[in-house]
Amino acid sequence: DVISLRAAPPNTAVLELTGKGGRALTVQASSLGGGRIMVVEMNGLRANFSGDLPTLIVQNVDQPGHVSEVTSMLAQRGVNIATMQLYRDHPGGNAVMIIETDKAVESLTWLESCEGITRVTFIDAEREE
Repeated sequence: DVISLRAAPPNTAVLELTGKGGRALTVQASSLGGGRIMVVEMNGLRANFSGDLPTLIVQNVDQPGHVSEVTSMLAQRGVNIATMQLYRDHPGGNAVMIIETDKAVESLTWLESCEGITRVTFIDAEREE
């Protein structure tokens, strides 16, 4: 289907994806030229990443402590954070952490089981399939 995106830059697309387990994901991304893209929205929450680095996307309830819990656990696993962005729709609502790292994050079950975490997505820029 073709839709009109108001206030979106040219060469912007919306992708509606469904995983093997049935989970849905809506992504809005814009072409930067030269084969590069910038993801600007995920499931209605603002974003800003290219996927050039391993990227951990954590969606959670906007409550104190989630950021420190995630960053502490990454440090314990020897994962260095290259960039980190935080977004929320409103105080106490839905929030998202977008964390670009220097290396892949192994096994995310520790994160998926944390209270208040609603979705965890990892994009491994180095992995080829």
